Amino acid sequence: MNHEGKTSGQESRIFTRDSLRDQLVGLGLAQGDTVMLHVSYKATGFVLGGPLALLDAVAAAIGDSGIIVMPSFTTYLAHPSFWKGKKVRPEHWGLLEQKIPPFEARRSPCNSRLGIVAEIFRTS
Repeated sequence: MNHEGKTSGQESRIFTRDSLRDQLVGLGLAQGDTVMLHVSYKATGFVLGGPLALLDAVAAAIGDSGIIVMPSFTTYLAHPSFWKGKKVRPEHWGLLEQKIPPFEARRSPCNSRLGIVAEIFRTS
């Protein structure tokens, strides 16, 4: 993607919703497409309007008939056998499984390693 501004002699990228949409369309995204996103917002550059503007740009590129698919899962509510880095003996799994709070779509955050774009997507 090309840059739209420079600061202090260094190249910096400043993107808007419309400039991102235009570049995505230029890459081949079209109305009605299904697109799988896995985004590193930090690697995107400066987006005027933040992560929401980035998601809006993708939505504008694919239109109302398009579909955005994005990982936005939570690992906080997984069965103890899937916990990584936590040494829990199998004989305790049953008790822990009974105490895991239920998933609530509005309140259960996605895994923080998925990033801010995934969390905004999940809550939008």
